[in-house]
Amino acid sequence: MKQKRSKSNGKSVLALLLTLVLALPALVPVNSYASGNFYDTTGHWAERYISRAFNLNIVNGYTNGKFMPDKAVTRAEFISMVNHALDLDIDISTSSYKDVTGGSWYYNDISEAVAAGYAGGYSDNTFRPNTPITRQEGAVMLAKILPNYKEKGNMKSFKDYRQIASYATAAIEKLAGQSYMGAYSDGRFYPDAPITRAQMAKILCDILDNETIVNDNTIIDENNTTLTGKIYVGDVTIDEDLGEGNATIDNCVILGALNVEGGGSKSVTVNNSRVANMIVRKDDAPVRVVTKGTTVIPTVSASKSCILQTSGKDGTGILEVTVNKSAEVNLKGNFPVVNVDGNSSALTLESGKITTLNVLKGGRYSDITLTGKAQVAEAAVNTESYFHGTGTIQHMSVNADDVTYETKPKKMTVGVDYDRALGEADTDSDLDVEFDPDNKDDDVDLDAKITLTFNTSVKLATGVQISASNIKNFVTLHTASKGGITFDCNGTINAAKKVVTLTPKAELSPNTRYYVVLADETIMNANGSKNDDDYIYFTTGTESSNSMASFDPDDRDTGVAISGASITVRFDEDVVVYGSGAEVTDAYLQSCITFRSGDGTSGAAVAFTGTISSRDKITIKPTGALAPGQKYTVAVVANKLQTKSGGKVITGSSSTWTTATPAPVVTYATITNLTLAPAGGSNMLTGFSANTSNYSVKVPYGTTGVDVTATAASGTSITVNGTITPPALNIPVTGSAITPITVVAAASGLTSSTYRVDVEVAGNTTLSALRIDARNLRPIYEPLASTVLDTATSASISVTTQDPNATIVIGTGTGATGTGTCTATVPLNPGNQIIQVKVTSNRTEKIYMITISREE
Repeated sequence: MKQKRSKSNGKSVLALLLTLVLALPALVPVNSYASGNFYDTTGHWAERYISRAFNLNIVNGYTNGKFMPDKAVTRAEFISMVNHALDLDIDISTSSYKDVTGGSWYYNDISEAVAAGYAGGYSDNTFRPNTPITRQEGAVMLAKILPNYKEKGNMKSFKDYRQIASYATAAIEKLAGQSYMGAYSDGRFYPDAPITRAQMAKILCDILDNETIVNDNTIIDENNTTLTGKIYVGDVTIDEDLGEGNATIDNCVILGALNVEGGGSKSVTVNNSRVANMIVRKDDAPVRVVTKGTTVIPTVSASKSCILQTSGKDGTGILEVTVNKSAEVNLKGNFPVVNVDGNSSALTLESGKITTLNVLKGGRYSDITLTGKAQVAEAAVNTESYFHGTGTIQHMSVNADDVTYETKPKKMTVGVDYDRALGEADTDSDLDVEFDPDNKDDDVDLDAKITLTFNTSVKLATGVQISASNIKNFVTLHTASKGGITFDCNGTINAAKKVVTLTPKAELSPNTRYYVVLADETIMNANGSKNDDDYIYFTTGTESSNSMASFDPDDRDTGVAISGASITVRFDEDVVVYGSGAEVTDAYLQSCITFRSGDGTSGAAVAFTGTISSRDKITIKPTGALAPGQKYTVAVVANKLQTKSGGKVITGSSSTWTTATPAPVVTYATITNLTLAPAGGSNMLTGFSANTSNYSVKVPYGTTGVDVTATAASGTSITVNGTITPPALNIPVTGSAITPITVVAAASGLTSSTYRVDVEVAGNTTLSALRIDARNLRPIYEPLASTVLDTATSASISVTTQDPNATIVIGTGTGATGTGTCTATVPLNPGNQIIQVKVTSNRTEKIYMITISREE
């Protein structure tokens, strides 16, 4: 599993935010409120939470220097605070709420929260962003971002528990059990009271302290990986390199997407977790995804081939599935909504129930199969499609022509402009078949497959369903004549029971006539019509439509690593087992891949493990280290594999390469300890390692010189900047550029080591004075705002910075500039507007936005 960054406590979050503030000030504007010390929070019960939440950029204050801790939080403000605490940044689509417009400050925040699955609107298509959020409404949203692994609280511990709405009960139990929300001093929860700004600061600080939050995308590519008890803000991808391996998501929340691109028939398991949305698009053999316990996945987009299985209670599991173009999707369990929206797809409900099945216009030519006692409560069919199997459809609404069924729905409603759906037996009383190759075809490939396509689904004339084992009872391949020697084949039939495929177990002979014979009255359609005897013949050519493999390392490569070597074999198309068409397993690779020393014909065999992923990529790893400077050959054995599409045989091919000869060992003189501090100050170079050569250190604003100390083993000489023997005191540094400092360690008989420390002096972008016309503002409080007369056509703005060397630009484009102080008369347009002031100090930049409003 690959995972980049974890947010596990408030300290790591603060360090991350401070790093962003110093490195990317133009992208991360930060309010300068004297570290969150507001006039009205001194002595308040939430003072320390408010200060910390402010410094983490979760909450802001007001321009008058107040925080207003007991003020109610609106629904939009609630969403904004949660998003900032989580550092949520996911793809959004256009908002569907009529009161959340693109120009509003909360548009992106609300859109992200809805996409992450923890927020939603009302039945009248409004979100009501400016309405105060109640404690029980907030609990419901917060519960959706928290894992389920901790104990639940007891609702009856609240004196007013009967006043808590049923929709919020489980959420409040969850938050109370984790001590994020609780009773007031009088023992009441007050579910309909608004959440205050102080309460939000405490709740979010507590969540950051007690939950593990992963912000970067996570990749699962190792078998039996389990993710447990974390909040994943980014995407989680079950990578194709997992192959047929297993993965488990347990007691987690995924606010991004769960991308399933790998995994096998033993399944990807999602247990007691909430996933905002899941995308299944594995390229090779079907992957099985099982949801258990309290898992909720609101939407699943299914492509390629997959099995989706739910075992949760009502209100849990997978809530909506969309089947995409040419997908083969098998469902087991209960599914509230299933949409077939891709043409020529195959949907099978093996067991359980679909409450609402929508065959959309994009799902044309799709096959829907209900096996056994599977049920569909409501089926809305809006395009030509075909229903098979013995399962039950309680009500079918038909809004398209050419809809057929095998088992008649209990009730059917037909649109006024459309034909009634027909049973398969009603569509055609005759059973017709088409062969491929066509009759009398010549120059047919030696590795060709033979297909028989029937006009309706079929079964044996005895009433038995057709399977791979009984295909030979009604169709056979013969050499030279209809009664000639039978050529052994593997047979398969598709899910719709319409297409039979014969795959010869060996290559056909060149320039030979073959007959495909369908025995008389051996199969029948749904209305009992049996087939007539039929046959075709074709003649083979002289070649196979073979496919070659490509290798890495390439043939004749040199310098291949001797330890941890990984050899890959790729094919132009997906491959399966030759003859049977079965999926290639890792165990089968031992028979179709050889790995030997030398040129590959007589060298010693090399033990290896092999894995196949995406059906077209084989990875070979030797179980031990290879010999240096030795030739090795990896080969694909002929006639062991064939392409999945078209059945092209994979011919024998190989790659011979040579391993690297180890370079001579070089030993270096190293430093054991290195420190750098502002002159007379404390060390700021942390995490020094003798094996790491380059460092970057940012020292406080106003630093003009730094002290460097270094130690090394006895007999090692050290120099700083070429001439100074440490300690090197008060080395000059400048705020206008990065100052490089080099430290060299040298010793007799060893190679010298050079360490470089790039020193950057932090900037000070704080304003010391701000004047708008005749009004002095307090610039330490943001957002900055002032008023002018309604008739004013311009405003005089004067800005002074704490850094006398800071560059100031008032306005955009060709705005007025100054150093330390800048004054400009800015023209005003009718109505309110925002004036930009950009301050640059020592390579650090900050943009202040001043809101100018009008008064009568």
